[in-house]
Amino acid sequence: MEQIRFSGRFDFNDARGPRFAWSGCTILVRFQGTSISVRLKSHGENYLLVLLDGRVIQNALRVTDEREYTLAASLKEGPHEISLVRRNEFYFGSIQFLGFHVTGGGLLALPPPSDKKIEIIGDSITCGFGNEGAMGMEYHQRYDNAYLSYAAIASRLLEAECHIIGYSGFGIIRDYLGNEQNTLPAKYDFIIPEENTPWGFDTWIPQLVGINLGTNDFGFGTTPDREQFTAAYVNFIKRIRGHYPNAHILCIVGTTMGGKALETIRTYIQEDIIRLLSNSGFKQISYLELEQQKEEDKLGISGHPGVRTHQIAGRRLYEEIKRLMNW
Repeated sequence: MEQIRFSGRFDFNDARGPRFAWSGCTILVRFQGTSISVRLKSHGENYLLVLLDGRVIQNALRVTDEREYTLAASLKEGPHEISLVRRNEFYFGSIQFLGFHVTGGGLLALPPPSDKKIEIIGDSITCGFGNEGAMGMEYHQRYDNAYLSYAAIASRLLEAECHIIGYSGFGIIRDYLGNEQNTLPAKYDFIIPEENTPWGFDTWIPQLVGINLGTNDFGFGTTPDREQFTAAYVNFIKRIRGHYPNAHILCIVGTTMGGKALETIRTYIQEDIIRLLSNSGFKQISYLELEQQKEEDKLGISGHPGVRTHQIAGRRLYEEIKRLMNW
């Protein structure tokens, strides 16, 4: 599969083809021919975004069971590029890639991948939950679009490869309902989180890791215990730095927190977490607060950020990473 690029966490243990589950996982191929299709096996109802030569041609390709899907047909002569991007989150089921079929041609060599790599860890906001929907709409995963999340937008502006590691409702020490078993750090080490398939951290090493967690820890007006929250956050940072010794750690807050909760998490991160680590000799760690979302920018489902808010946040994240990394 040297002519196919897999961006994100993929499980290659099945000889038939790799499986993937995290939001934003991408398959890229360059080819010459008049049409191209892909064979996929989906464990559940999932949605992919399809780009041809950098332009969206299928915004929400519904993928179920095992089928052959036509991606593009009646193409002009010459080389083309197809990207498949997973829109929705992993708990709807993994997808297995079983191969491309090109009519009137074949696969071509890909240009070298970007040497810029970032990983953004978060919750529903980072995954693009309901960003193509609107307030008052009933939720369905077809309205999630990780390609239009702030993390993906920033990575394209940076011309960087981005891994999104996110789960709706999860936080550092609890989920939004208060369940302390449901935390993002508990899922972080896996390729297929629902199966605890371990990820090889030495296979892909980012220069920057952003952590946008805490919104759900403060869910429904709850204020998490300061010592418990900061200790868990510090331990998670140390785990990440253990995998990526030279990575810059960017602690991100936004875009839905406000009022007392925002003041509190800002204090926890700036005064406890970053100051503690910096005073102990921890290098390359900083804080970024994204602009709060506004109703006039049109909210997504259940009050989540809509596409416009993601664009604003993505531009801000791009500017900050560009400044930090001198990219």
